[in-house]
Amino acid sequence: MNMFKTRTPLILLVILFLAGCQNLAKNESVSDPTVSWQKDRAFFSQQVTDVSLIDAWKMSGKVGVVAPGINQVANMIWDRGADTSTLKLYGPLGVGAVEIVYDDETASLSDSKGNEKTGDTPEELLFEVLGWQVPFNALRYWLRAVPQPDYAYDYRVNAETQYLSELRQRGWHLYFSKYSLGGGDEKILPKKIIAKKNLLVDGKKVEVTIRFIVRSLTEVASLSNQP
Repeated sequence: MNMFKTRTPLILLVILFLAGCQNLAKNESVSDPTVSWQKDRAFFSQQVTDVSLIDAWKMSGKVGVVAPGINQVANMIWDRGADTSTLKLYGPLGVGAVEIVYDDETASLSDSKGNEKTGDTPEELLFEVLGWQVPFNALRYWLRAVPQPDYAYDYRVNAETQYLSELRQRGWHLYFSKYSLGGGDEKILPKKIIAKKNLLVDGKKVEVTIRFIVRSLTEVASLSNQP
Protein backbone atom coordinates (compact mmCIF):
# COMPACT_ATOMS: atom_id res chain seq x y z
CA MET A 1 0.00 0.00 0.00
CA ASN A 2 1.40 3.42 -0.95
CA MET A 3 1.62 5.50 2.22
CA PHE A 4 2.57 8.73 0.46
CA LYS A 5 -0.11 11.33 -0.12
CA THR A 6 -0.19 13.77 -2.99
CA ARG A 7 0.62 17.38 -2.10
CA THR A 8 1.61 16.75 1.51
CA PRO A 9 1.87 19.72 3.92
CA LEU A 10 4.35 22.48 3.26
CA ILE A 11 6.63 21.11 5.99
CA LEU A 12 7.93 18.62 3.43
CA LEU A 13 9.17 21.38 1.14
CA VAL A 14 12.51 20.91 2.90
CA ILE A 15 12.88 17.85 0.70
CA LEU A 16 12.60 19.87 -2.43
CA PHE A 17 15.62 22.01 -2.65
CA LEU A 18 18.64 20.18 -2.26
CA ALA A 19 21.40 24.66 0.77
CA GLY A 20 20.92 26.11 7.73
CA CYS A 21 20.37 27.05 11.08
CA GLN A 22 16.93 26.95 12.52
CA ASN A 23 16.56 30.72 12.70
CA LEU A 24 17.08 32.90 9.64
CA ALA A 25 18.55 36.28 10.42
CA LYS A 26 16.76 39.04 8.58
CA ASN A 27 19.93 40.73 7.33
CA GLU A 28 21.21 37.60 5.58
CA SER A 29 19.17 38.25 2.45
CA VAL A 30 19.12 42.03 2.12
CA SER A 31 19.88 43.52 -1.28
CA ASP A 32 22.41 46.31 -1.71
CA PRO A 33 20.50 49.02 -3.61
CA THR A 34 23.77 50.75 -4.55
CA VAL A 35 24.79 47.81 -6.78
CA SER A 36 23.14 47.56 -10.19
CA TRP A 37 21.57 44.41 -11.60
CA GLN A 38 23.50 43.02 -14.57
CA LYS A 39 22.83 40.60 -17.43
CA ASP A 40 26.29 40.20 -18.94
CA ARG A 41 26.59 36.49 -19.82
CA ALA A 42 30.30 36.87 -20.50
CA PHE A 43 30.83 37.26 -16.75
CA PHE A 44 29.98 33.57 -16.25
CA SER A 45 31.10 32.07 -19.56
CA GLN A 46 34.14 30.19 -18.24
CA GLN A 47 32.42 29.09 -15.01
CA VAL A 48 29.45 27.68 -16.92
CA THR A 49 31.80 25.68 -19.15
CA ASP A 50 33.72 24.35 -16.14
CA VAL A 51 30.59 23.25 -14.26
CA SER A 52 29.14 21.60 -17.36
CA LEU A 53 32.22 19.36 -17.53
CA ILE A 54 31.88 18.13 -13.95
CA ASP A 55 30.69 14.55 -14.11
CA ALA A 56 30.26 13.65 -10.43
CA TRP A 57 30.55 15.21 -6.98
CA LYS A 58 29.66 14.79 -3.34
CA MET A 59 28.07 17.58 -1.34
CA SER A 60 27.33 17.57 2.37
CA GLY A 61 25.71 20.21 4.51
CA LYS A 62 22.40 21.37 5.93
CA VAL A 63 19.17 22.51 4.35
CA GLY A 64 16.48 24.48 6.15
CA VAL A 65 13.08 25.85 5.21
CA VAL A 66 11.21 28.80 6.68
CA ALA A 67 7.56 29.39 5.79
CA PRO A 68 4.40 30.42 7.65
CA GLY A 69 4.26 28.19 10.74
CA ILE A 70 7.34 26.22 9.65
CA ASN A 71 10.98 26.31 10.69
CA GLN A 72 12.68 23.04 9.76
CA VAL A 73 16.26 21.92 9.22
CA ALA A 74 17.90 18.68 8.07
CA ASN A 75 21.31 17.30 7.26
CA MET A 76 21.88 16.58 3.59
CA ILE A 77 24.26 14.36 1.62
CA TRP A 78 24.09 14.50 -2.17
CA ASP A 79 26.13 11.99 -4.13
CA ARG A 80 25.96 12.93 -7.79
CA GLY A 81 27.28 10.10 -9.95
CA ALA A 82 27.95 9.72 -13.64
CA ASP A 83 25.20 7.09 -13.83
CA THR A 84 23.23 7.00 -10.56
CA SER A 85 22.79 9.75 -7.95
CA THR A 86 21.58 9.66 -4.35
CA LEU A 87 20.19 12.40 -2.12
CA LYS A 88 19.87 11.66 1.61
CA LEU A 89 18.07 13.89 4.09
CA TYR A 90 18.06 13.13 7.80
CA GLY A 91 17.47 14.97 11.06
CA PRO A 92 14.47 16.74 12.63
CA LEU A 93 12.38 16.70 9.46
CA GLY A 94 9.25 15.38 11.11
CA VAL A 95 9.13 12.57 8.53
CA GLY A 96 12.28 10.63 9.39
CA ALA A 97 15.15 10.01 6.98
CA VAL A 98 14.44 10.32 3.26
CA GLU A 99 16.46 8.93 0.37
CA ILE A 100 16.06 9.70 -3.32
CA VAL A 101 17.89 7.58 -5.88
CA TYR A 102 17.74 8.59 -9.55
CA ASP A 103 19.39 8.29 -12.94
CA ASP A 104 18.58 9.47 -16.46
CA GLU A 105 15.58 7.15 -16.77
CA THR A 106 13.98 6.58 -13.37
CA ALA A 107 13.81 7.77 -9.76
CA SER A 108 12.72 6.30 -6.44
CA LEU A 109 11.93 7.91 -3.11
CA SER A 110 11.87 6.02 0.20
CA ASP A 111 11.68 6.97 3.84
CA SER A 112 12.80 5.41 7.11
CA LYS A 113 9.33 3.89 7.61
CA GLY A 114 9.65 1.76 4.48
CA ASN A 115 7.34 3.80 2.27
CA GLU A 116 8.40 3.94 -1.39
CA LYS A 117 7.44 5.79 -4.54
CA THR A 118 8.87 5.56 -8.05
CA GLY A 119 8.76 7.84 -11.07
CA ASP A 120 10.51 8.69 -14.31
CA THR A 121 12.56 11.58 -12.91
CA PRO A 122 13.20 13.05 -9.45
CA GLU A 123 11.42 16.24 -10.53
CA GLU A 124 8.31 14.36 -11.63
CA LEU A 125 8.39 12.12 -8.56
CA LEU A 126 8.59 14.91 -6.03
CA PHE A 127 5.95 16.92 -7.88
CA GLU A 128 3.58 13.94 -7.62
CA VAL A 129 4.35 13.24 -3.98
CA LEU A 130 4.87 16.76 -2.65
CA GLY A 131 3.19 19.05 -5.15
CA TRP A 132 6.44 20.70 -6.23
CA GLN A 133 9.26 20.14 -8.70
CA VAL A 134 12.93 20.21 -7.76
CA PRO A 135 15.24 22.03 -10.22
CA PHE A 136 18.08 19.51 -9.88
CA ASN A 137 19.71 20.66 -13.09
CA ALA A 138 19.85 24.20 -11.75
CA LEU A 139 21.29 23.19 -8.39
CA ARG A 140 24.46 21.82 -9.95
CA TYR A 141 25.17 25.39 -11.08
CA TRP A 142 23.66 27.37 -8.22
CA LEU A 143 25.72 25.53 -5.59
CA ARG A 144 28.76 26.87 -7.42
CA ALA A 145 27.41 30.43 -7.72
CA VAL A 146 26.79 30.08 -11.45
CA PRO A 147 23.47 30.61 -13.30
CA GLN A 148 21.95 27.67 -15.15
CA PRO A 149 22.59 27.93 -18.90
CA ASP A 150 19.71 28.48 -21.31
CA TYR A 151 17.55 30.28 -18.73
CA ALA A 152 17.21 34.04 -18.41
CA TYR A 153 18.77 35.66 -15.37
CA ASP A 154 20.14 38.82 -13.86
CA TYR A 155 22.64 39.18 -11.05
CA ARG A 156 24.54 41.39 -8.66
CA VAL A 157 28.16 41.07 -7.58
CA ASN A 158 29.76 42.18 -4.34
CA ALA A 159 31.36 45.57 -4.98
CA GLU A 160 34.50 44.66 -3.02
CA THR A 161 35.11 40.99 -3.85
CA GLN A 162 33.39 40.83 -7.27
CA TYR A 163 31.89 37.48 -6.21
CA LEU A 164 28.27 36.75 -7.09
CA SER A 165 26.03 38.07 -4.31
CA GLU A 166 22.52 37.76 -5.82
CA LEU A 167 20.92 35.85 -8.68
CA ARG A 168 17.37 35.93 -10.01
CA GLN A 169 16.48 32.95 -12.17
CA ARG A 170 13.49 30.65 -12.77
CA GLY A 171 11.38 32.62 -10.30
CA TRP A 172 13.90 32.24 -7.46
CA HIS A 173 15.88 35.02 -5.79
CA LEU A 174 19.16 33.62 -4.50
CA TYR A 175 21.69 35.17 -2.13
CA PHE A 176 25.30 33.91 -1.91
CA SER A 177 27.75 34.56 0.94
CA LYS A 178 30.53 33.13 3.14
CA TYR A 179 32.85 32.37 0.23
CA SER A 180 35.83 30.12 0.98
CA LEU A 181 38.05 27.52 -0.70
CA GLY A 182 36.36 24.27 -1.66
CA GLY A 183 35.08 22.17 -4.54
CA GLY A 184 38.44 20.83 -5.67
CA ASP A 185 41.28 22.65 -7.41
CA GLU A 186 41.11 25.33 -4.71
CA LYS A 187 37.96 26.93 -6.10
CA ILE A 188 36.33 29.68 -4.05
CA LEU A 189 32.68 28.75 -3.47
CA PRO A 190 29.80 30.07 -1.34
CA LYS A 191 29.19 28.24 1.92
CA LYS A 192 25.79 29.85 2.43
CA ILE A 193 23.00 30.08 -0.15
CA ILE A 194 19.54 31.46 0.55
CA ALA A 195 16.77 30.97 -2.02
CA LYS A 196 13.37 32.68 -1.88
CA LYS A 197 10.27 32.21 -3.97
CA ASN A 198 6.57 32.97 -3.74
CA LEU A 199 4.41 29.86 -4.05
CA LEU A 200 0.69 29.16 -4.15
CA VAL A 201 -0.25 26.74 -1.37
CA ASP A 202 -3.93 25.85 -0.99
CA GLY A 203 -4.80 28.91 -3.04
CA LYS A 204 -2.76 31.26 -0.86
CA LYS A 205 0.43 33.09 -1.82
CA VAL A 206 3.24 32.37 0.63
CA GLU A 207 6.96 33.07 0.63
CA VAL A 208 9.22 30.08 1.13
CA THR A 209 12.83 30.58 2.14
CA ILE A 210 15.24 27.70 1.71
CA ARG A 211 18.72 27.95 3.17
CA PHE A 212 21.76 25.83 2.35
CA ILE A 213 24.87 25.56 4.48
CA VAL A 214 27.55 23.79 2.45
CA ARG A 215 30.09 21.92 4.57
CA SER A 216 31.90 20.38 1.62
CA LEU A 217 31.54 20.11 -2.14
CA THR A 218 34.05 17.69 -3.64
CA GLU A 219 34.41 16.93 -7.32
CA VAL A 220 34.74 13.19 -7.90
CA ALA A 221 35.40 13.22 -11.63
CA SER A 222 34.89 15.38 -14.70
CA LEU A 223 34.15 14.72 -18.34
CA SER A 224 37.29 16.63 -19.27
CA ASN A 225 39.45 14.08 -17.43
CA GLN A 226 38.01 11.06 -19.19
CA PRO A 227 40.18 9.38 -21.86
